[in-house]
Amino acid sequence: MKILLYILLLALFVSCSDDYLDVLPKGQAIPENTDQLAEMLNVTGEFNGHGGAFNHVTDQVWGASFLMDGIQIAKYTWADYPYDEVTDDPHWNSLYQCIGIANFVLENIDTATPGNEYDAAETKARALFARANAYFVLVNSYAKHYNASTASKDLGVPILLTYDMENQEPRSTVQQVYQQIFDDLDACVADLPDDVSIRTFQSKAAVYALLARIYLYQQDYDKAAQYARQTLDAYSFLYNLNEVEQNHPVLPIAGLRGYNPYAFTSLESVYGMASSEGAHIFYDNNAYNEYADNDFRKKFFAQDPTMIGMPPVGHFYIVNMGYSADAALTVPEAILNYCEALMKKSSPDESTALEYLNLLRNNRYETGATFDDSDVLASVMKERKLELRYSAMRWWDMKRLGVTVTREFEGTTYTLTPESPNYVFAIPPKVMKLNDKLIQNERGL
Repeated sequence: MKILLYILLLALFVSCSDDYLDVLPKGQAIPENTDQLAEMLNVTGEFNGHGGAFNHVTDQVWGASFLMDGIQIAKYTWADYPYDEVTDDPHWNSLYQCIGIANFVLENIDTATPGNEYDAAETKARALFARANAYFVLVNSYAKHYNASTASKDLGVPILLTYDMENQEPRSTVQQVYQQIFDDLDACVADLPDDVSIRTFQSKAAVYALLARIYLYQQDYDKAAQYARQTLDAYSFLYNLNEVEQNHPVLPIAGLRGYNPYAFTSLESVYGMASSEGAHIFYDNNAYNEYADNDFRKKFFAQDPTMIGMPPVGHFYIVNMGYSADAALTVPEAILNYCEALMKKSSPDESTALEYLNLLRNNRYETGATFDDSDVLASVMKERKLELRYSAMRWWDMKRLGVTVTREFEGTTYTLTPESPNYVFAIPPKVMKLNDKLIQNERGL
């Protein structure tokens, strides 16, 4: 099965070699029945992962040169091209691999021999959702933030809806990509279960969570509030950090009993995604100091580096970061989307926003913590930054809210402004070389 998935990755959007079939060993079976097609959607790493792109770019991290390679340094300094013409961008590749697998399933599910274990309609719906989600992550990584007045002109990403070994498409517009996402979600929701026991499987709750995220980013706050509430009505598990214990009394890096930091299995995930990008990074001091002393996230997710054999660098090392440094759809994000949308919608609802904000805070701060909520929206946005730390969502929030960041690295100062083209990732140069229909994003800080 993994050989077949590799072929999908190799042939779709990464390479157009005519000899791709040489990779298939003699006797390797191609899925022929609906159960085998469904099983293609169960392989987390290959199907609903992403290669990671966000660990080093947000305003909350400080990068140590002795722990970063050249690509990570390029990301940390918001370089024009972290990848060259011979180096794969794992973020792009992983997401288009997901799309390729989904397209293969969608093209074959209606004609495949019926199986006995999986419902074919649900398998089709799962593929449609995963394709929609992959396109959302892609368009928000490699295109400008959605702007209703320019979305029909802004370049998005190539839309590929068939499994074609040699298909090379130009970039669709941002508006076209979003329309495809909506079409896929509309087509899948009826055939998905309300919720799932395996967090990487697709569900109605996941559809609602993705729609809430989309509508929040499109500034349609009434719909964002509606779908965020539907998400939470369907699934609302939160870990209470008052009730977990450190595996080691003074070393947060040893992990927590009763808490799962990995988004693809965490019970807080509405739809878990696996990220393959590892990172050794530190909190920016300003970001670290935004956490109150009675906030368990300060106690559990930061470590004095000297206590784990690192040199004293004047910053706290980030630990247990697997849960946040990705693009998974989670219960905490759904709560924060709901609260923000409630405060920004046509008829703001401050009391409900505070109710749900406190639902999250009661699970993150020491029991009895009090807050200054004289400005409820400001409280929501502060909590959003603290909870969605150094993640895809934090990067996208910086992008949509127009955050300016300045950092110094090895004697050079780098500034990312709201107008900077480098808030949009470069189309991978290797992909540009293989597909002459593509237009590169504008570059430069």
